[in-house]
Amino acid sequence: MRNDSGMNEELEALTYSEEYSNYIMENCHGDRIICNGDTLIEAQEEGYLWDDFLDYREKQKSKNWANFEKMVEEYMKSEEYLNQEG
Repeated sequence: MRNDSGMNEELEALTYSEEYSNYIMENCHGDRIICNGDTLIEAQEEGYLWDDFLDYREKQKSKNWANFEKMVEEYMKSEEYLNQEG
């Protein structure tokens, strides 16, 4: 379990991450004009699309985990795995 300080540092780092910047630029759809780095930083500091971004990240994590589980399942059915000695 993380302490509050560690969680806050992680959220602050995420606030100024390239991932969040890209999400804002790809999803503003004219609601807000992002024309340079200053307006992008303003949007980040104001938490523009923040909740949507966090939801998106959670969905991506779930999707990635499901893909990983599927890969493991397929591997365990493969001849390579089934023919291992031991």
